[in-house]
Amino acid sequence: MIVEVQYQPDDALYGRLFAELFLYLYRATPPRNWQVIVSTPTGASNESTNAMPRY
Repeated sequence: MIVEVQYQPDDALYGRLFAELFLYLYRATPPRNWQVIVSTPTGASNESTNAMPRY
């Protein structure tokens, strides 16, 4: 499980998170299912809109 905790707005959050995730998956080759959890103070993933960014 990978946990990312954000207390301030971060425009590069998703790019950095996916880069770290893919590097981890490449190096570690986890033996089972994995999860990523992003925690923000308001519970919102993006303060400017309620929509999740799409990649």
